Amino acid sequence: MRKGAKRILSAAMAAAMAVSICTISGSGKAKKVMAAAPTKQDSASETNYATILGGATDYGIVSNSLTQQGHMETTFATNLYVNEGPRAANNDVDYQSKTAHFIIGDISDDTHIIFGKTTASSFYIEAPASVFEGFDQSTIKQDGPHGNFVFAESFGKM
Repeated sequence: MRKGAKRILSAAMAAAMAVSICTISGSGKAKKVMAAAPTKQDSASETNYATILGGATDYGIVSNSLTQQGHMETTFATNLYVNEGPRAANNDVDYQSKTAHFIIGDISDDTHIIFGKTTASSFYIEAPASVFEGFDQSTIKQDGPHGNFVFAESFGKM
């Protein structure tokens, strides 16, 4: 009887396991995992100079400190501007038909920002009051210092 009891008990346990497996997994069929379709990772189209630089793409030069030692033809954004060049070390903003934007955090002593020929329709300069010290827009004449700014004789003539 012991052997018969073991067989009956084994059959009952096997049946219970089969029922529990079918109950837990549903119909007993293998389950499928549904995943999103794979996406193509293309770093060239998702990351480019515009996504890295953001608003800095509007400026030809973006720097902590900009030391001009010669002629330039670009817009810039800098924390500190220094002009070490000769009087001719001006900035002609060419190839820009819309407003030319500049950001200047500070300017070194005895330095002038010299603007010359330009194709820009206007200039927008964002800077603290110390950069504009001595600048009077109503008395602007060419080829003269206006505070920290100088508008060369050729200013605006392109």
